[in-house]
Amino acid sequence: MCFIGAKVPYFVIMICALAVLAGCVASRGKRSMKLIEDPALVKKLILKEIPVGTRVEDAKAIMEANEFDCRFVALDERPHLYCVREEGISLLVGGKWQVLIPHEGGLTKGVAVTYGRVGP
Repeated sequence: MCFIGAKVPYFVIMICALAVLAGCVASRGKRSMKLIEDPALVKKLILKEIPVGTRVEDAKAIMEANEFDCRFVALDERPHLYCVREEGISLLVGGKWQVLIPHEGGLTKGVAVTYGRVGP
């Protein structure tokens, strides 16, 4: 009986350690910008991560690593990277950030951010 009692805490510790390790491996490389409802502040945050002159492929990778869905679009025949991220605020209402990153010659030229609430 004492032998089994001694094994249970070790077993529990091993399960917890494996769960923590699995969580660390699963989240490696995954980042998430802490977004707020103020587009001007979000723009500053994005420009810290993606300064003007960043390769557009790198900008796309950074935005996608921060849970944005991105695609290349043309507005007024000029190329842009368009990224969207939605997060739930409550059960029925969410926040939606839209980011436009114009680029030329493969390099970013700036950032424009909008924010709005979506829901019924």
